[in-house]
Amino acid sequence: MYDVIIVGGGPAGLSAALVLGRCRRRVLLVDLNQLRSPQTPALRAFLTRDGIDPGELRRIGREQLRPYDTVEIHDGQVVDATCDRGRPFRRKLNCVFTARGLVRTGRWESTNVPGLFVAGDASRNVQLAIIAAAEGAEAAFAINTSLHQDRVRAIRAEPPASGALSGSRRTPRRGGRL
Repeated sequence: MYDVIIVGGGPAGLSAALVLGRCRRRVLLVDLNQLRSPQTPALRAFLTRDGIDPGELRRIGREQLRPYDTVEIHDGQVVDATCDRGRPFRRKLNCVFTARGLVRTGRWESTNVPGLFVAGDASRNVQLAIIAAAEGAEAAFAINTSLHQDRVRAIRAEPPASGALSGSRRTPRRGGRL
């Protein structure tokens, strides 16, 4: 079971996978490992990587994910997410779109669909890899925060363990982890 499934391994997806891997989230990154714009010879305005070949950036990104045993990469394509066939993937999820046909995002790359975050090409009409990577990291932060909040709510909703003193409350240690 995965905490997060990331569709697409460009700068946004790789960045999100890296952040979530560092947060020890179980991540599946699904990507065809093909460049979106093969005619683009180099990426520009990417700090420490100005002028890098897009394929090389993706190779480096995948290499940097290897130490994170909670991140799995699957070379493939997501073709369906529901039983409703015949419509583009993002439309199947009932996302709200902008006039330009991009997914409308709010705070931290969230969408109108609970638990769905979008970054990179799907959310902005910006062609800078560094912005896509930043959006991916921002979405990953929001996803990790959301998963943490869900876990806290679940812990608070758990009934007391059998044999627990009546009236006792489960309280996390100060500065500890839930």
